[in-house]
Amino acid sequence: MLRRSLVAHAVLLFAAVALPLAAAQPWPVCGSSAGTYTAGSTYETNLENLAVTLRANASSSPTLFASGALGSAPDTVYGLLLCRGDLSSSDCADCGTNVWRDAGPTCNRTKDAILVYNQCYAQFSDRGDFLAATNNSGGVSRLISGTNISSTDVAGYDRAVTELLNATVRYAVENSTKLFATGQRVGNDTGFSNIYSMAQCSPDLSPAQCRSCLDGLVGQWWKTFPLNGQGARVAGPRCYLRSELGPFYTGSPMVRLPVKADGLTPASAPAPDVVPAITGGKNNSGSKILVIILPIVSVAIIIAVISLCIWNARKKRRLAKAERHPGTDTNEDFESVKSTLLSLASLQVATDNFHESNKIGEGGFGAVYKGILHGQEVAVKRMAKGSNQGLEELKNELVLVAKLHHRNLVRLVGFCLDEGERLLIYEYMSNKSLDTFLFEQKRQLDWAVRFKIIEGIARGLQYLHQDSQKKIVHRDMKASNILLDADMNPKIGDFGLARLFGQDQTREVTSRIAGTFGYMPPEYVLRGQYSTKSDVFSFGILVIEIVTGQRRNSGPYLSEQNDEDILSTVWRHWEEGAIAEMIDHSLGRNYSETEVLKCVNIGLLCVQQNPVDRPTMADVMILLNSDTTCTMPALAPRPAYLIDGTSGYSQTCPACSDGAMRRRSSVVHAVLLLLVAAAALPLAAAQPWPVCGTGGNYTAGSTYESNLLRLASTLRANASASPTLFASGVRGAGRDAVYGLLLCRGDMSPSDCFDCGTRVGDDVAQACNGTKDAILVYNQCYAQFSDSGDFLAATNNSGAYSLLISGTNITSADVAGYDRAVTELLSATVRYAVENSTRLFATGQRVGADPGFRNIYSMAQCSPDLSPAQCRSCLDGLVGQWWTGFLFPRNGEGARVAGPRCYLRSELGSGFYTGAPMVLLRADGLSPASASAPAPDVVPATTLVKKNSASKILVIALPVVAVAIVAAISLCMWTLRKKSRSAKAEHLSELDASEDLESVKSTLLTLGSLQVATDNFDESKKLGEGGFGAVYKGLLFGQEVAVKRMAKGSNQGLEELKNELVLVAKLHHKNLVRLVGFCLEDGERLLVYEYMPNKSLDTFLFDAEQRRQLDWATRFRIIEGVARGLQYLHQDSQKKIVHRDMKASNVLLDADLNPKIGDFGLARLFGQDQTREVTNHIVGTFGYMAPEYVIRGQYSTKSDVFSFGILVLEIVTAKRNSGPYFAEQNEDLVNVVWRHWTEGNIVEMIDYSLDRNYPEAEVQKCVNIGLLCVQQNPVDRPTMADVMVLLNSDATSSLPAPMAHRPISLSDGSSGYSQTVTQLSPR
Repeated sequence: MLRRSLVAHAVLLFAAVALPLAAAQPWPVCGSSAGTYTAGSTYETNLENLAVTLRANASSSPTLFASGALGSAPDTVYGLLLCRGDLSSSDCADCGTNVWRDAGPTCNRTKDAILVYNQCYAQFSDRGDFLAATNNSGGVSRLISGTNISSTDVAGYDRAVTELLNATVRYAVENSTKLFATGQRVGNDTGFSNIYSMAQCSPDLSPAQCRSCLDGLVGQWWKTFPLNGQGARVAGPRCYLRSELGPFYTGSPMVRLPVKADGLTPASAPAPDVVPAITGGKNNSGSKILVIILPIVSVAIIIAVISLCIWNARKKRRLAKAERHPGTDTNEDFESVKSTLLSLASLQVATDNFHESNKIGEGGFGAVYKGILHGQEVAVKRMAKGSNQGLEELKNELVLVAKLHHRNLVRLVGFCLDEGERLLIYEYMSNKSLDTFLFEQKRQLDWAVRFKIIEGIARGLQYLHQDSQKKIVHRDMKASNILLDADMNPKIGDFGLARLFGQDQTREVTSRIAGTFGYMPPEYVLRGQYSTKSDVFSFGILVIEIVTGQRRNSGPYLSEQNDEDILSTVWRHWEEGAIAEMIDHSLGRNYSETEVLKCVNIGLLCVQQNPVDRPTMADVMILLNSDTTCTMPALAPRPAYLIDGTSGYSQTCPACSDGAMRRRSSVVHAVLLLLVAAAALPLAAAQPWPVCGTGGNYTAGSTYESNLLRLASTLRANASASPTLFASGVRGAGRDAVYGLLLCRGDMSPSDCFDCGTRVGDDVAQACNGTKDAILVYNQCYAQFSDSGDFLAATNNSGAYSLLISGTNITSADVAGYDRAVTELLSATVRYAVENSTRLFATGQRVGADPGFRNIYSMAQCSPDLSPAQCRSCLDGLVGQWWTGFLFPRNGEGARVAGPRCYLRSELGSGFYTGAPMVLLRADGLSPASASAPAPDVVPATTLVKKNSASKILVIALPVVAVAIVAAISLCMWTLRKKSRSAKAEHLSELDASEDLESVKSTLLTLGSLQVATDNFDESKKLGEGGFGAVYKGLLFGQEVAVKRMAKGSNQGLEELKNELVLVAKLHHKNLVRLVGFCLEDGERLLVYEYMPNKSLDTFLFDAEQRRQLDWATRFRIIEGVARGLQYLHQDSQKKIVHRDMKASNVLLDADLNPKIGDFGLARLFGQDQTREVTNHIVGTFGYMAPEYVIRGQYSTKSDVFSFGILVLEIVTAKRNSGPYFAEQNEDLVNVVWRHWTEGNIVEMIDYSLDRNYPEAEVQKCVNIGLLCVQQNPVDRPTMADVMVLLNSDATSSLPAPMAHRPISLSDGSSGYSQTVTQLSPR
């Protein structure tokens, strides 16, 4: 490993003070013979994308650490990012941004690169050895201060440093989950009276590995560095050690070592993740404690052993495949998939023990193998062992996929959790993923196949977003996650990053950005906001890729050939009318130009920057199924595709008050800007947020510029050395005089303040293009420069200042309550800053009940040269103008005012300051911060509780007693549970043990629980009665349910139950009633469904009073919902299903009158390619059954379409198809409606209770659809997919006309009501 050796023996770099200002950070170590990459290469793209991913993941991780790899050989890039353990997530993200900016140019595109900053450490390479090592065996960086101590006692200094480093290492290993600690040694020698230290390991090491790594550094410390050097550090990928004579970390030290102490003194304000040991004095009552404790312990151990033995025996008797479930939740979601649990042995046999020849792919969390399981080809996804990410992804994927059943979603076969293995088993997709065809084997994808893939993906996403029982956002839609079956039908896979939404929820925010660059929308990368519109954006990218056959570049989105990405190029060609040039050349001219244009249009609509401008997937389906492009919505202005990823802030430079500074006032008025989002900025330009004057300018190389840079350097040195982290001053005289100030955030360390000051020096000249008036705002500091010193003499922000807003809004509707909460918190934070802090600085947090703004965070700060009274006046002025003078949006998630005299900020995100808040404000009043790590000038009160021997006995005894009680209770519960399980499985043998039935066994309920739920099937709980039994309302585990009780001894009841169970187990749709469970005990056969408080549609529709609750909007929603449910049954579910009993009484209504199709007792499974079935067992309801079914016993999906047509006409007219009205006239509903339709007076048939409060065109459209559905010939009837397109079309002009001849409808003339038929011989 010659290359690694060269890196490891890199030249030592000296401290920043010896380097030019702009070159201070990073301190790089670059491989000299490691190989290089070229600009614009795939390796560089992977490096940039990996840097952005590491930044997002590290800043959102509690340990501030991330590692990973990106790309495939030979362009694979490995990397890690470790932020200093005392940083805020915001500061970690900022350091990660610097890494992204510097990673390539700093080492002149050398593949081996180490970048060391004061705030973070990053390393990249084309090999992953350093990630697998447990010590710094590869490249490391060694830095020394370059200056020596003033003391002559060098030996004493060396001992002091070694002692402090050892103590810090011990604390990091033994007391911190971050494997991080800071220390301080206070001594008598003035040459080294204070020594500061830091020790840190990458958190993926074990404590033992961390100790070994750090001990190795301590052992080599004085063999590596000068014995009298003031400071030094070793920065490596696995551990990091540092000592200095000046403070360089935030907060108080975790370890404080006095010069004459016998041992270690814990610091007074430890880090939140550190729990200091509690030690007491000598206790002479030890024997008494033993007398009390020993019997209790003995009893507890005996009970625990007995319980363990019984549990272990039961465990062995149960399925071997459920041997261990490490790390999984036993909640309802997980219970629902336990029936698919498989044994490890069966999967080892299926895959030849995971043989390499069976490996078909590898992803972020493990590998995928092909196997033969019970004669079926399967894909086995094997998570990498020991990966918590893999476990979390597996749990997420399991719980979500269990709720999903759709033909365009990959199907879960089972899972396994044995012997540390975590495996998911899916149906095998013989054609693998779309990307392999799209970007490698293009000629196999003709246009018809591509359009089928686009439509299938759209249908699958529509199901996830709108039609499944749970709204789901996939979050990782891309070509490699689209799997293709043998017929090239698409199925969406990989739900590891997917998230559940509430049905009414529109948006969620996360601090951990996960996904694939190039497919992620701007609002997600910038602000962590994701919604169904995020998937729409990804779908748009995918459509463009399918049409063009070109891969979307990731990260900064720049192609290797030019400065345009694929989307920009497609947009330009679209605007120029030359889109044909972008269509995949492998298609030749063998495609429908109209269809291709439609897809490009849809793709561009989906990638609009504003999520509101993107269509829903339901809209996309309508557009895809429309016949022309003339009705396509027009595109918005060119979408912005350049994604920043560092800041969600928009920037405003407000108008300033009138006063002596007329020029500056005019400057700010002139620069009044509101940038919609930072997305149009390059990544590195996110900070600073500048406010630049339009007045005087200076030239490069001028005396003014020289004075400006010197002043910036001076302010940096003075502010970082000041206890208040503030400095102001002037440099030069006359026309070349430069005035300036630098104010660092009050919770920063001097070292971090120094670093922010360095950035000010780097940016001040270029940020404002030589403008003399310049304000630079960073997350860590504020700087201002001018050729006039008025702003330094002011006591408020009377000159220019900066306003920043988050650009996003709260989710809560209680805007007034949010405004009050923010104002209350800001006022409390201001009060604390003025009254309790010598730095005139405070942070705050408000905890409330509204989930839309449960936690609000704040910061208030003044320049410390103001008096407390002046500070209060300045800050109070900001609070007073927060919602009025500054015109901040009243529902904005965050905002700040940054000025030269005072600074105020509020956010819904917690990551912009370090430590615990100084002010904690609860909804019911103000309370002190609970776990404070306050600024150095804030000294919280310390209390000491004296513990007597009795309290010590209780401390020891109570946990032991608790363990014994828990063990005893567990034993009792196990016994009861055993009896319960035995009872409820008593009659399971009545049903077939088929694969279908196995899938619902996890929903088996006890008869006792249902008797309790229904008051033993009390008559008062009865909701209704049908052909095979009664339905009761019940309360089961706090949830209202409907219990369908089959008539005892009825074979038909048993058959119907089995049929309904097997079918409903395969169905998950928001317009289908949901199965809760079933019971087979003591001859009872019960199905338990979710309870529908509004019962069935017929109870409203055919009741003169009740129907008034059904206005037209509700009726149309019911029609659309039923249609959507039937479309799922016929086309989108994994199994094609014909309901065979669609009628008003089988359409149930929830609390919001949303429809759900119920009663699947007569339903039948069809093969996907099957179109018709014949039976001699006619079942259904007269008036709803199709003619071909009654006459010839033929049924198909078109039978349900016929029934749906009847239902639509009933909903419009509020008349039964075979009611008394029609019996008297010897006509049924269909014929009467047909007659009025042909005579042009259909209005006479519309339900009079609607009182003309309906859109006539929409009602006529529904009547038209209804009549189309009841055509005599099934071929003439539309499919339910056609019906959905017709329902969502804007006009009736494009609707096909019903056949000219009179429709035929069979009804039972002998009865005034619809009649259920159980058997009728066909003619």
